[in-house]
Amino acid sequence: MNRFEPGVSGVEIRASRTDDVPALAEILASQDPWRKLGFGRDDCRRLLERANQQILTVTDSRDGVVALAGWVQRGVIGQPYLNLLAVSPGVQGRGIGAALLREVEHRAFETSRNLFLCVSGFNERARRFYLREGYEEIGVIREFLVAGCDEVLMRKSLGPLRG
Repeated sequence: MNRFEPGVSGVEIRASRTDDVPALAEILASQDPWRKLGFGRDDCRRLLERANQQILTVTDSRDGVVALAGWVQRGVIGQPYLNLLAVSPGVQGRGIGAALLREVEHRAFETSRNLFLCVSGFNERARRFYLREGYEEIGVIREFLVAGCDEVLMRKSLGPLRG
């Protein structure tokens, strides 16, 4: 299952388990955008426990649970939607987020030609990351999650649905 580049050793992507949820909720709640949006640990736990969502966990042989991705296969207009992607600050910059995103894309593109996501407008680092990974900005959703914070809808596409 691993699609990591050379240099990312001791790291595994696997389906999340129930006992991963506390660590995953802590990863989400401890950093932006969730912190700035006012999501605490319990809110993040509820995000992780939503039905019809697939969650992948990344573990590191030294650091334990270090990252997660969550998506729904039938989200935006029936196309896959990535709703969670987070990497622990201590392991950022090692290619884990990019490898995890590619794993989600691999799974999403098995049955679809598009993958959508939203990124908080204030989260410039995440926007740049997704743009580097081939996503395009589709539009802005004003004050979608909380007042005063916009979300940017993004899409990566293999082409039209029919073609």
